[in-house]
Amino acid sequence: MAYSSHSQWLYERICDLRDKDNLSYEKIAKRLTEEGVKSARYCTLMAEHVFSAYKKGKIREARLTESVKYELIDISYIK
Repeated sequence: MAYSSHSQWLYERICDLRDKDNLSYEKIAKRLTEEGVKSARYCTLMAEHVFSAYKKGKIREARLTESVKYELIDISYIK
């Protein structure tokens, strides 16, 4: 399922604050709340929302960028 534009923007913003500015989830939630940003479900952001968005976004990103390698092991024809 594709992210909505708001969810994608929020994930990217959280990653910037977490990875580049090295802020805690609590500080990220506080900063975004002060900027008037809401969660993906348009609720007040809390540290738990930030952590969840970050964790699930990283998992999704890894899954989408992962290269799949196929190996053909055995082909047999049964009559």
